[in-house]
Amino acid sequence: MIIGVHNHKGGIGKTTITAHTGLRADQRGIPSLLVTLDRQGDLMRWFSDERQLDPSRPIKRGNITALYSPMEQPPASAMSGFPLVVIDTPPEAGIPAIVTPDLWICPVDNRTAIESLAEVVPAMTEKAPCYVVFYGTDAGGINTQRGLQEATRLIPGVEYHPEIMPHSPAAFRSQAYYRPVWDVPHGKGTTAHHLMVGLCDAILARAGFPGEKR
Repeated sequence: MIIGVHNHKGGIGKTTITAHTGLRADQRGIPSLLVTLDRQGDLMRWFSDERQLDPSRPIKRGNITALYSPMEQPPASAMSGFPLVVIDTPPEAGIPAIVTPDLWICPVDNRTAIESLAEVVPAMTEKAPCYVVFYGTDAGGINTQRGLQEATRLIPGVEYHPEIMPHSPAAFRSQAYYRPVWDVPHGKGTTAHHLMVGLCDAILARAGFPGEKR
């Protein structure tokens, strides 16, 4: 199963969701290959304590292998040994032409991100279903959130995760430290922790790994 995490708006949680999906899969004993197509390669920092990374060298940690592959989906031979592959993509509109997943995960944080997504959804849904995640959209209040959900419903071929991933100190520290939200100071047991686990389990269930029911 190949999951592509994409929206061509930047800074909306694609790498964070990719990393947490792999980390949650690791907790559940599911071997995964996490691939970053982004030239910055920030995904690799989630799985290495080295200050100077060699992006050409895959990183292995538990059940996770992280791979740097700028702007190129790895060949099938490189992915075949993994039941789960999650591809973190850069914020570029041409990604649907070079990534062929079985499922798209599409984070959005505001109406601009939804509009950006709507522009590329036809090309994306030709290849796979799209599952939208509202990431940090709680800041605008409940009416804004309802408006975003309604706008998402109007995009053909798209479904969305029912829970919102909120702004929170734990989520901020997770991104700043390149560590899962349950491992950062004052992160374990928080709402952000439980919502992130719920999101990752929902993604894994859609990828064919039902696991725990939530």
